[in-house]
Amino acid sequence: MKRNELTVEKMFNMGWRNEHPCLTIEKIVDYIKSYKYPYLRCTMNDDIHSYDDFGMCSTYRVYYKIEYLEASFDKRTWKKIAWRKVETNRNCIYAD
Repeated sequence: MKRNELTVEKMFNMGWRNEHPCLTIEKIVDYIKSYKYPYLRCTMNDDIHSYDDFGMCSTYRVYYKIEYLEASFDKRTWKKIAWRKVETNRNCIYAD
């Protein structure tokens, strides 16, 4: 996706949430589109988290990692600006 195609709705649909309370998703999108953050990268946390997902007739244990969107001005110091959950595995623990 190109920078000028990015919208707040697309960020939310991709699962991104703001990392810093003062930096909203709207500001992040504006900064990305205006090249205020010239360099962007995604990094993945190695910790695995889980939660239970309840369906109509089944229960799944969902395992996920946290992915961070990081920004930099000089490619040396990176600042986390957003995060999202990335599902790595799903196990059925109960089914009717």
